[in-house]
Amino acid sequence: LRSRALCAIEDALRSSDNLARVQPYLDSLLRSLLASERHPDVMEDQRRILSNLISRLPLENLEDRVAQIVTGLCRQGGAGSNLVAKNLMQRLPTAAIVLKLLSDDFLSARSSKFRENALQMVIYALVTFPSTYFDISNCVERTTKAALDRKKRVRQAALDVLAVLGQISSPRNVINVVAQVADSRTEGLQ
Repeated sequence: LRSRALCAIEDALRSSDNLARVQPYLDSLLRSLLASERHPDVMEDQRRILSNLISRLPLENLEDRVAQIVTGLCRQGGAGSNLVAKNLMQRLPTAAIVLKLLSDDFLSARSSKFRENALQMVIYALVTFPSTYFDISNCVERTTKAALDRKKRVRQAALDVLAVLGQISSPRNVINVVAQVADSRTEGLQ
């Protein structure tokens, strides 16, 4: 029943007129599409509609709702969320979205699964898009702070991000930035 309802919404949104009519209610629609769901078919329908919306929405509307979309995708996690995030990164500046994922808002979230999903999305972006899109030293610095997390799953994801950053840039640069962050942390403890 939910899957059929989502298919009806998808059919209705194919029309540009209906897409324009839904603009004032976009927050509500996004909240519904990003709601947690356990049934795999419904999740797939939600992600398909979300990807379609991302590809067709005007850039101004999309830019205003990046935080809402990325937060919802981090709550869901998984390969489907990474594909939706890829669609978002193809329309908007990839580096800005990655820096948002590495911001304190995301890496200080209460849920360790949320923090891990944010880092997994960063890995997906780093592997998918050219390295020239990213400020490597800034990414390394923010990821190093995440590597100090108290949860093992978050530390592991942060180390994976650092490994990918070392592969797309030079390992020496990554080691130097990690050493600087470590030195500043030890100086703060004294």
